[in-house]
Amino acid sequence: QQLNVALTHASYYKTEQPEKSNNRFVFTGMFAFKGEVAATMNRFVPGTGMQLQHALGNIFRNENLTRIYDYFGLKNLIRYGNDFDAEKHTHIFVYAFLGFVFQHTPPEELSRFISRHIILPNYRLLDFSSKSKDLEAQCNVISRILFGNVVKVNTAKLSEKQFETRVSID
Repeated sequence: QQLNVALTHASYYKTEQPEKSNNRFVFTGMFAFKGEVAATMNRFVPGTGMQLQHALGNIFRNENLTRIYDYFGLKNLIRYGNDFDAEKHTHIFVYAFLGFVFQHTPPEELSRFISRHIILPNYRLLDFSSKSKDLEAQCNVISRILFGNVVKVNTAKLSEKQFETRVSID
């Protein structure tokens, strides 16, 4: 039922019924959820405060919000009034959805959600170094974001023609 509220714009009701519209979820998505993303970036992403601030702004650009809107199929779930142009305001429904996720997801799951759906699709915005982009370096960027640590790569020879490589994180 709360997801329905989160995805229902106030225009859906002919009379003002704030308890049934997504206003509070929009607020929570815009500020609490975005704050949680900022806290995650502060913990795991290298860079200056200004770099992180610009990256956070870029992460929440309309094109990235549209990607979330499309990925979760929100177009099929939202409710709004006849006079409301939902296509021009998809960001409102995305923020409401993110507010719902923030309020109803346990902390560990929320952290995974942020990593998977917010940080990783935008990791190119978060890598402020100009180091080599070999596979291990790319893996380390993602590993630092997700786990705050780099990977360890160990290769063992099993036979003359067979090797085993293990990638792990402490």
